[in-house]
Amino acid sequence: MTVLGYFLGNVAFIADHIDLLLILGVAVSVVPIAARLLMHRRTSSSQD
Repeated sequence: MTVLGYFLGNVAFIADHIDLLLILGVAVSVVPIAARLLMHRRTSSSQD
């Protein structure tokens, strides 16, 4: 993992946009969780 970070850090695009890439990674991780929560709320409220 450290070696991968070293080599990717030498890529100009990644080094210049690391903050955007990290935000994108977090968003990709959170969106499915939020979608499942919304679907669960929608189905549980329609069963009442």
